[in-house]
Amino acid sequence: MEISSTAGLAAAERAPYWNNAISDAYFPLSLQFQEPLHFQGRLTRSAIGRIHLSQLVSDPVQYERCDRHIEPTEKQDYLITVPRASTVEFRQLGRDVSCNLGGFILEPGDELYPFSYQEANDLFVLKVNKSDLSERLSQPDQYCARVFDATQGAGAEFVSMVQETQKHAVAAGENAGELLSRQLLELLALAIRNDRKSSESNTSSVRAAHLVRIEKFVHENICNPHLSPELIASASGISKRYLHELFEDVNCTVSR
Repeated sequence: MEISSTAGLAAAERAPYWNNAISDAYFPLSLQFQEPLHFQGRLTRSAIGRIHLSQLVSDPVQYERCDRHIEPTEKQDYLITVPRASTVEFRQLGRDVSCNLGGFILEPGDELYPFSYQEANDLFVLKVNKSDLSERLSQPDQYCARVFDATQGAGAEFVSMVQETQKHAVAAGENAGELLSRQLLELLALAIRNDRKSSESNTSSVRAAHLVRIEKFVHENICNPHLSPELIASASGISKRYLHELFEDVNCTVSR
């Protein structure tokens, strides 16, 4: 178990320290603090088999994943966030969600997003590799920016297991960690699949809205010599990779 804390740091050191701790635990992000000189945060991290589990307790912050943070060769990971003290606001692939206590969200790390909370929060965050989740859940990206119920059924079992795993992480040996990580992934996939129908319907409408917005932008900028996939993606608030995926669905290319 590894602990990062701003306690005892000089006021001017807290924001950069927290920025480095977050980037090291998850991946590079841009942070904006409500009160950087008064900020306090504590991050506890554990490796549980193939999963990295953390508990993040901090004053309000906005975290943003930007194009400059995403490397094409970077290993693709997901974050699963469970708020336990206050609401988190999240936007990804054109969808805005508010996740209250009793829910959790899935965040692909290779897509742009802002993530914030306006009040002090206590979060559980799991970092899982895309290949591990894809083995149990077809096309996990379709479930991003959606709030999943953690008050009943598999969702409640998943969050309860996360909490117990965090509590006993130090005592779990290597063999136990592998078993726990597999069980956590299975429960996570089950909780998400239980809400498949409404999620797929929501995903289809969001993709259609993206295509309409992109086509409008291209028509308005067709004479712009700088028109490019990068410009289109930036104007649409999505990554270039996702832009190309949208056009694969309609048997067309961005250039065409």
